[in-house]
Amino acid sequence: FSLALVFPRLKFIGRAIDDGDIPYALTLVKESFVASNRYSEMEGGEDFLDQFAGSLTLIDNNDQKFFGSTYLALVTLPIPRAWWPGKPGLADHLAVISTPERRYDQEGRIITYLGEAYLNFGYAGLMLVPFLLGYGLTRFFLRATTGQLSRLSCYLYFVFFSILVQVFRDGMSSLIVFTIVHNMPMLFVWISHKIPGFSQQVFEPPLAAGPQLPPAMGNRELRRGSGG
Repeated sequence: FSLALVFPRLKFIGRAIDDGDIPYALTLVKESFVASNRYSEMEGGEDFLDQFAGSLTLIDNNDQKFFGSTYLALVTLPIPRAWWPGKPGLADHLAVISTPERRYDQEGRIITYLGEAYLNFGYAGLMLVPFLLGYGLTRFFLRATTGQLSRLSCYLYFVFFSILVQVFRDGMSSLIVFTIVHNMPMLFVWISHKIPGFSQQVFEPPLAAGPQLPPAMGNRELRRGSGG
């Protein structure tokens, strides 16, 4: 319960710690347990669509296409920053398009996955990226729900489904970050089921098959039950 109260302020607490302002971070932790309007004030009141619209202007003014390079930082993601302080970050492109008047990289603003698509491929990205995302999710859904229902497949699908809002907000990299990194226990479960003989997969009958009778129950018992 205590962690749940602190959770909404973790972003600002972490930012204060990064800036070395430990007293302010402690103040935020204390305010998590009392009524305060500071959190709503820090949110700023800007809707994410306003931030997306502002990012389009920055992208046009920057006049540079990234052609998918914003996704390459995922390759270096497993390397700890302590080993490689200058490794590429997932939001380096925000620093490139930011201006002194609009510091998207320092203010924690978002461009959404549509802004990211426009940043990489222009108008073609606005059509291509949503199409590929929708196609992939549809194939994933059909594979998880067609025929015998694999509990593992349904579990994986629901995890992906639960982070789609984060994908829309922060970009396509969230598909990897919030499923593999933040849901690492799920990754270990998936790996264990891919090792032959290590874990047994459980299947449910298709929903269209209707209720299943116990093996010992024959037609005679079924007719007797329906007549009674």
